[in-house]
Amino acid sequence: MAADRGREGGRGPDLYRAIFETIGAAIAVVEEDTTISLVNPEFTRLSGYAKGEVEGRSWTGFVSKEDLGRMLEYHRKRRIDPDSAPRTYEFRGIDKGGNVRDVRVTVSMIPGTGRSVACLLDVTDLKGAERRAREAEEEYRALSMGLAEELLRVKLQMEAVSRLREELRRAPDVSTGFDSILENAMDALGMEAGAIFLIDREGKALGLRAFKSRIEGLAVRKSYPLDGAAIESRATREGARGSRAVGEGEVSLLGTNSIHYAPIIVGDDVRGLLVLGSRSSRALSESDMAILNSFAELASNLLSAHSLRVSPIREAGALDRPFNLELGEAYLVKDDVGRAFEVFLEAILSGLEGLCITREYPPKVRRKYGLERTPVVWLTDERAEGERTVKSLQDISIMIDGFLGGGGKVVLLDGVEYLITNHGFESVIRFLQLTRSRVERKGSVLIVPLFEGALDPRQVRLMEREMKPLPSDRAAG
Repeated sequence: MAADRGREGGRGPDLYRAIFETIGAAIAVVEEDTTISLVNPEFTRLSGYAKGEVEGRSWTGFVSKEDLGRMLEYHRKRRIDPDSAPRTYEFRGIDKGGNVRDVRVTVSMIPGTGRSVACLLDVTDLKGAERRAREAEEEYRALSMGLAEELLRVKLQMEAVSRLREELRRAPDVSTGFDSILENAMDALGMEAGAIFLIDREGKALGLRAFKSRIEGLAVRKSYPLDGAAIESRATREGARGSRAVGEGEVSLLGTNSIHYAPIIVGDDVRGLLVLGSRSSRALSESDMAILNSFAELASNLLSAHSLRVSPIREAGALDRPFNLELGEAYLVKDDVGRAFEVFLEAILSGLEGLCITREYPPKVRRKYGLERTPVVWLTDERAEGERTVKSLQDISIMIDGFLGGGGKVVLLDGVEYLITNHGFESVIRFLQLTRSRVERKGSVLIVPLFEGALDPRQVRLMEREMKPLPSDRAAG
């Protein structure tokens, strides 16, 4: 019996007071008129007020103005019908220091008394963590959407570059191609002006070759000093690329608030500059700069292709007589360069249009063989005023392909040993295989003289496999 009385005593006022005093939540007993009649120590810690500063006051003084109306409506409903108001909700409370705290409260009515017990938890840190999580999620979503949009934009830009590359193959001249490059580059990169400048080294000038503007009144002169202080002049001299705002006191030929530029390079030479401009002062992103570089490369390729374009011209005095060699064939002439030239000349005199690419100095070739109109290109690293020169396999390939056109042409390629020395045998044999295929497809003739002693037997056999030997009697092969 004594034990039972002890257990009953444990459930008495002392136990409830101990719980009330030590529980880790703020507790307040609220009268029907909103007066706080009793609080525990945790409530004073949460609010910052001492027990005597809280008890006897209305709880409305501890609620932010934004949430007070809602809280009073809950209180009114609870007095009328306890089930009509939520038991748990959140509000912003104001502590003694004026700090706003996020508070979660659960309210229970004490039956028959009109009083209620409010259990309050400070959830400020939790709400802050939730807000940060939401912000991070929104930022991630925005970043993901932005990345997807950026990838789509870059994809469309690359497609524009690819389409333009195909269009430029059909460009009738450099000026038309430059105009297309500017138009497409401005559209792809959202620019309002663009220009292509080329270097005139003899005149020490920067010449305007193409210009487009969507800014009323914007104009560019035809020529500027290459050694000028303008940003474009410096960038051209240095072969630089960049994207930036035009600073105060700086000079820009384009006359926009920002310029974005990339060099036009043919071989190893800086030949000019592609410049875009905008009234905005923003710089291009790395991906946009890569696209700008791609457009500059198209300009380089266009300039290179047209500089390598050789127009077929029929030699004066050519006779319409049968040509003994078979069209659509590649011929190898071993250890007799003179004979290769003689057969080439015979083809020209038979009415074929010819292209001679040779290691010999072109004026000497013209005098020796009486070539007045036939294009003679010097295969060399040198530059010669008034003479066409070529040195790389790629440039030779472009030149021959453009020259063959619709077919019925003859090409003499003298200097294969020079090409092997500079590019390696494997590269040269692949080039000859490609050229042979083009000659076959276009019904033309390729003549290649070769000094057999310059190659090992295996290499000679590979070349013999790709080309027919020139018949000793010059009869049809």
